[in-house]
Amino acid sequence: MRRRRQWSKKNIAPKYEIPRSYWVEQGYDDDYIKLVENLITEIEFDVRILTSAEGRRQIFLSGCMVMNPETDDEECISETILHDDALMPYWRKFSDALKVSKESSLFAFDQVQLSTELLDLLEPAVINRNIKNFGLRQNEFDNIQRGISYAVNVMGSIRRMREFEWSYNEVYSGEDFRPLLEAVLHHPSINKISFANSLRGGVDDYHVMQSLLSSQKNFTEIDLEGNRIQTLSASGERLTHLPDFLRTNPPLMILNLSGNCLDDIDLGLIANALKYNNNLISLFVSYQQPGVGEEGISALQKAIFDDSSLNSISDSNHICGIIVDHGWRGNALKLNNCSDRRRSSYRTKAQNRAIKLYSELSSRNKERTNVYHLGVELKDEDLSCINFGLMPSVLSCIYTYYAHRSECRHVPDWNPESCFVVPLSIMYEILSGTLADILG
Repeated sequence: MRRRRQWSKKNIAPKYEIPRSYWVEQGYDDDYIKLVENLITEIEFDVRILTSAEGRRQIFLSGCMVMNPETDDEECISETILHDDALMPYWRKFSDALKVSKESSLFAFDQVQLSTELLDLLEPAVINRNIKNFGLRQNEFDNIQRGISYAVNVMGSIRRMREFEWSYNEVYSGEDFRPLLEAVLHHPSINKISFANSLRGGVDDYHVMQSLLSSQKNFTEIDLEGNRIQTLSASGERLTHLPDFLRTNPPLMILNLSGNCLDDIDLGLIANALKYNNNLISLFVSYQQPGVGEEGISALQKAIFDDSSLNSISDSNHICGIIVDHGWRGNALKLNNCSDRRRSSYRTKAQNRAIKLYSELSSRNKERTNVYHLGVELKDEDLSCINFGLMPSVLSCIYTYYAHRSECRHVPDWNPESCFVVPLSIMYEILSGTLADILG
């Protein structure tokens, strides 16, 4: 407490302000000036909270958010705030405040340039903090090696860190990137990692993905968006580490591969692997890019809803929600809705399975084909006639599926008016059709 009081007294001084004219004279437009002013406000707010009695548990300094006075809402401007000597007094106050503050669960810089001078100032204040989530995004380092060493040093000093993000910070040398990858792989606690839109030039992006998958670290989230990963080696060999990994049913829950160079064959192999996976709840892939078309997306669709029969529907993947970008408009890939199990609007595996089965029974009911399909699917072992002994179970399941469907407070991917019929209609169709078969 003594250090905090001393720091507060030391800073009872006239407020340092940068006149707006300073930025205008350097040629910056109104949007950029708003971003800088907003960043300064964030820094000053964090300094006040960091040096207060309760401290601040989340530090997220963003250079992309401004307030719209007309809507009173935040808007994002995709522009990074560059280093400027005029900002250094604010950064010094921020660094001093970090040194006397309590732990922070989140520590992230988004679209703020981290110059070598600024990193040299911040690193001693960040080292050994109890940070759970450490994020660096679009920071336009003036020295990429210094940026990487900063990240590596912070990670190495915080053994309980759980999440690390390095995104939109392009690295063109495999030698430069290697310390960053090794720091993640050898860290004892990190299980959520993002290297989105960062692997370029001489960095072997497939090797990075393979290293993460084969590390035995039990990652729960991996984000490799926008890294141009492809599975064909220089010799033309198809590399299958990704589908082979998913088949083992690892703890991985979120995998973002959007914006990479996967093709229809890759998506087909992934689709086959999803039959053996009960943990992945979100998979991001791309559409309408070289090598990806209807064949690959259809394979993924069939993995989560194979409507060949009721048994094939039941055996489908009811956990993984697949998000396809770049122009895909198919609703079938949205059938699984488990991406946040804490929210009541999201469904369980049992509910997803029930919705699919009941939708198929409803579709068949509209065509009056349930009895025909059940006749095909429920034959005796000699395949000569329907196994009527299974009928009570079938009729019971109809209400079970309907009950699960009705439990869903929110079914965003279906229109109940058009997709579902009442269970009595299905029951009547099956019973009347079965009775007609029995009576000849």
